[in-house]
Amino acid sequence: ELIASGQFRQDLYYRIRTVEIQLPPLRERKEDIPLLVDHFHKEYSARYGKHAIPNQELYAELLNYKWPGNVRELQHSLERAVILCKNDRITLEDFQLGDLLTPGTFDGQSLKLSEVEREAILKALNKFRGNLTQAAVELGIGRSTLYRKIDEYGIKFTEN
Repeated sequence: ELIASGQFRQDLYYRIRTVEIQLPPLRERKEDIPLLVDHFHKEYSARYGKHAIPNQELYAELLNYKWPGNVRELQHSLERAVILCKNDRITLEDFQLGDLLTPGTFDGQSLKLSEVEREAILKALNKFRGNLTQAAVELGIGRSTLYRKIDEYGIKFTEN
């Protein structure tokens, strides 16, 4: 349709249409959820220097969730859980899906990773009164990463 309307180049279409794979949504592939959680957990644990592992009860809850955002939603939710986890076990509270698992109870807070990350940075900066070193340790990231995120999110603060 896009080619016919002139909105997409025909030559480009044939270059990228080598193999077409039909992939059902994640809610129809529940057996993939534990594998994806393990994969993304390893990736984000290494990236953020955190060693918390998913609580076994968490898997049952994640299997019950409908995953309207498919694999990308699972990926971002797990990244957020690794970032915000305060103990050696990632729980449903860290995952922040508790309200979403019960239909009709979600309170409207944003689930965008960038907004959650920005909020976590602001909380850490407030907790340590602008001390970047302590805030970075609390967040489980390097000081240079914290500087970059502060710039990226346009966070204004007074450094101590």
